[in-house]
Amino acid sequence: MYAGLAAREGEEKARQGLMRHRLHHCLAASKCGRLRPRLVKDPGTAGVWCVDLIAGTKTLLYPALESLDFECPEKRF
Repeated sequence: MYAGLAAREGEEKARQGLMRHRLHHCLAASKCGRLRPRLVKDPGTAGVWCVDLIAGTKTLLYPALESLDFECPEKRF
């Protein structure tokens, strides 16, 4: 997805598109209608974390979604 979008629209738009695509999959409600249990939000607008429940680590969500190397712990993307 990223390579095709980067070729057509440029690097910046491709990164924005990749982040939106990943964010959609990350925030998609589960079958029971709730958000993913691994997403944790600090008070305020900054500080949304993706928590790997097995490893016990947490990663800032938005910068991770922009990174081409980041892989979802649930293998959604």
